[in-house]
Amino acid sequence: MRYPLVVEPFNQKDLEVLKSTIESGQFTMGQRVRSFELKFAQRVGARFAVMVNSGSSANLVALSALRYNRLNALKPGSEILAPALAWSTTWAPIEQLGYRLRLVDIDIDTLNSTAEAFERAITKDTKAVVGVIILGNPCEADKIRKLCEERGLWFLEDNCESIGAHINKKWCGTFGHVGTFSFFLLPPYFNYGGGDGRH
Repeated sequence: MRYPLVVEPFNQKDLEVLKSTIESGQFTMGQRVRSFELKFAQRVGARFAVMVNSGSSANLVALSALRYNRLNALKPGSEILAPALAWSTTWAPIEQLGYRLRLVDIDIDTLNSTAEAFERAITKDTKAVVGVIILGNPCEADKIRKLCEERGLWFLEDNCESIGAHINKKWCGTFGHVGTFSFFLLPPYFNYGGGDGRH
């Protein structure tokens, strides 16, 4: 079996939409973005979706939302647990917002931090856990969410490199109190507007 190194991501319809967007002069926000947010939220089974420019920014915005919420705000100086294997864009917003990053070792077979490993790492200063779905390989997001609920912790689910991954037919990225997605590594079968979404 052969796999091409590069695949042309745009078809003719995509190019026409791109051209009409350029001609409109509206490159951000607008009706197309709003329509996409609504369709995407519906597709993955989330209540809301907010589009930003990248998965990196999505993680920053998600953590900022937890910081500036009215209920149980995630204050600067709070300890946040995150897996030792992740992108720098998982860890950087934690530092950028003044939180204290604490790395949790991974399971060598799954490349993810387990719910049990996170539980062992929790201290009195821990206020949030970041679970990362590594290259389409789900972490124990369902168990981690349950752990966080039991311990009164926030759960951010970084699904920026694994759009389309599921646990028991539930989309990864929708287990956390907030979840982030990215279209950088979009699988060819993903259809945000409908379809059967075979995985």
